[in-house]
Amino acid sequence: MLLGLLSVAANVLSAMIIVRALAPVGPVDALLEASVAFAGHILIAGFALSALNLLNRVEAWAVAALVLLLVSAALAALLRRLRPLAERERTRGWAGFVRILGAVWAQLRCGYAHLSAAERRLIAPLLFTVAVLAAVSFDLVRNTAPHNWDSMTYHLARMAYYLQYGNLNYFDANYWAQVTQPKNSTVLVLYTYLVSGRNENLTQLVQFIAYGVAILAIYGICRRLGRDRFSSLFAALVFALLTECLMEAITTQNDMLLTAFTGIAVYGLLAFRERRMRRYLVLSGISVGICIGIKSSALLIGPSLAVLAVYALWPRGSLRQVTGDASTLVLALLAL
Repeated sequence: MLLGLLSVAANVLSAMIIVRALAPVGPVDALLEASVAFAGHILIAGFALSALNLLNRVEAWAVAALVLLLVSAALAALLRRLRPLAERERTRGWAGFVRILGAVWAQLRCGYAHLSAAERRLIAPLLFTVAVLAAVSFDLVRNTAPHNWDSMTYHLARMAYYLQYGNLNYFDANYWAQVTQPKNSTVLVLYTYLVSGRNENLTQLVQFIAYGVAILAIYGICRRLGRDRFSSLFAALVFALLTECLMEAITTQNDMLLTAFTGIAVYGLLAFRERRMRRYLVLSGISVGICIGIKSSALLIGPSLAVLAVYALWPRGSLRQVTGDASTLVLALLAL
């Protein structure tokens, strides 16, 4: 258990270092980038440990997390050296990152304080309902074993096989999904199982966290589309109350993971159109890559994202600029 906590702490710290080096514009940026960085750390470590047949050793996960932490620190230091001095001064020190996290709560308080009486009467019940349902869902995750059909016949079955053999090699099975589906979601569930002291209930925590990330992504998308805080918060809370989202959040399936990373990809494209910063293209590309590695049906969102990518890339600037931006997006997509 202690080694599992060490692994989680190292991965969280590494994600924080990466986000701090990127100098996010606001709290939504910081949290969405941290979500992608944290998931990316687990996936990189998982496939590396699979090649060494150490996927079932929690101590190997702890060592991998520490190695990734050192690599992230080195890359962040290099990035700070390459930055202009003024920007380097603006992002220097951990106080800047703490201020970004503190801005999440400050923005919520400020946004709620500026709502009209009618808007508060509408938002307050939604906030209360989402908070109560999230607490109930977390209690179910903590105290109820995985129970639905896909969890028992597909997700947990293949996780058990990978744990038994210590790698992600293909195996024969009498259920097609165990063999043909991509493996990113299984790696995330397997990691959660190991670092939690082999608590099968907490394997459902992956989707529960993705539920929260998806809500945040919806809020960020609405803001990037030009909506005010009230409209954005209202849309995010309505999404949080959808029956499908609530039911998915307490399982070991992967649809909420797809939703979360698709939302981050859309947010990245819209943020790039607004701010013209290429790190948003990297964020979108990696998110789409993770999606494709979670479930093959993620390919169905390709045409929609392609249209959005054209919308985000084409305006402003010359054809040469558009070509360079598209290349950045494609390279990030191929990263995973």
